[in-house]
Amino acid sequence: MIDISSSPVVAKELPPRGDCLMLVGADQGVSAFLIRGPALWCAAPKPSVVCTNSDCKIPSCLEKKRISELCMINNRNPNHCTKAPARGRTILSIFLNGVVCISGQLHSIEEAFRQQGYITDQATLTALNLVTALNKPLLIEGPAGVGKTELAKVLAKSLNTRLIRLQCYEGLDASSALYEWNYAKQMLHIRLTENSGASLEEKETEIFSKPFLLTRPILDALTDENSSPVLLIDEVDRADEEFEAFLLEALAESQITIPELGTIQAKYPPYVILTSNRTRELSDALRRRCLYQWVSYPDAEKESAILHARVPEINDKLTEQIVNMMQLVRKMPLSKIPGIAESLDWAFALMALNQSELDKDAVLQTLGCFIKDQEDWQTVEKEINQGNLLSMAKV
Repeated sequence: MIDISSSPVVAKELPPRGDCLMLVGADQGVSAFLIRGPALWCAAPKPSVVCTNSDCKIPSCLEKKRISELCMINNRNPNHCTKAPARGRTILSIFLNGVVCISGQLHSIEEAFRQQGYITDQATLTALNLVTALNKPLLIEGPAGVGKTELAKVLAKSLNTRLIRLQCYEGLDASSALYEWNYAKQMLHIRLTENSGASLEEKETEIFSKPFLLTRPILDALTDENSSPVLLIDEVDRADEEFEAFLLEALAESQITIPELGTIQAKYPPYVILTSNRTRELSDALRRRCLYQWVSYPDAEKESAILHARVPEINDKLTEQIVNMMQLVRKMPLSKIPGIAESLDWAFALMALNQSELDKDAVLQTLGCFIKDQEDWQTVEKEINQGNLLSMAKV
């Protein structure tokens, strides 16, 4: 460990084995880096600790990334780079115990998610870091209501970038997901230029150019001129199998081919998150192009933490009762098992009704917050009236 809180680090003070060097604990400061080869570093105003691979057991992590060719920091100013990396100034994307470097700053992605009120586990944090490190899409599967869609939203906020969402549905085609031509504008332009004297080939080239192109979510994400957005392809399992074929080129190469224009390559490849509720099996071709993460229902401890994070005014007793009820309800033979989204809806509803704790009447009156099926309603209502469910939930 090298303490640089009092004075800036100079190259000769850095250890010779500094394949990777990361600044740990800087308060909204700039990261310090040492990559194999020349020392590339930038000290924050009040950084705390620099950690090398020999201390933190970081592998030889950036040889394949050739970071020395991506960004050279001049005059200890991260805003002046002789060469900008593909993702702006995201110099490092190494996962190490939940630590990730984003836009020249070292952040704990777990802390960033906590600030947004999103509680997740270490495996999911690892998968998110690998999305940026490997530039591969992430397929997240799991039951409905466990926070798959919200994960992409919070990731976009944590990265301070745009979220572009494509909501999938049966019958979704390329014209709705990728692009289509503005036929009305093309027809109008043809009429207005009838007597322009231009050849037929010239007119055709003009009307099949970018000004006449309507970008849809996927093309919009691939043509961002400022930074890498988060592209959320939500509930991809609801789309037809044919739709997956449209995705393969975009997911594998961060590009799209338009016959009239050629291949459009992303300047800033998007961070792609796909979600699926497993209503149908996805193709092997799509799965091979993605990292994979399964998100299940939270355990009691995690659900309690989520409630406190998203509903900070809730008291401990009500939180415990809600968590106990939801854990028990999920073990019942229901057709639509409530997820964490329903737990949050229920908590917000109880707070709006000024309920500081649960009782039988309060549960029955708010049953619709987490039960969304008639047969499930009857099943749960019967258990409540018999008192079994309430006693086990300590209500």
